[in-house]
Amino acid sequence: MSFAGLIPEVTNGRAAMVAMLAAFGAELGTHQPVPVQIQKAPLLIVGTFALIIAGSLAPIIRNANLDRNGFGPFNQRAEIWNGRLAMVAFTLLLLVETFRDGPALVP
Repeated sequence: MSFAGLIPEVTNGRAAMVAMLAAFGAELGTHQPVPVQIQKAPLLIVGTFALIIAGSLAPIIRNANLDRNGFGPFNQRAEIWNGRLAMVAFTLLLLVETFRDGPALVP
């Protein structure tokens, strides 16, 4: 495992996918922008990311076979591209909310 490999990208992609889902759900429920959501629940967010990191590293620590093809659309390539899209989307969400000064996903 190195910082140049796929493991950091997959881990960050998983975190971004969860972050987008959580931000969307919280904005629908509270009508608050992401920075406010982060301020209100920092321990929950840190704990969630710690679990994502632990779950991503567990197969490596156990020397599991990481070259599996997956099932149908649920394969490694799809996960990488979905993670990349989520990373870009979350960054854009933060930028829009910063310049709009409010939630971007709900009116």
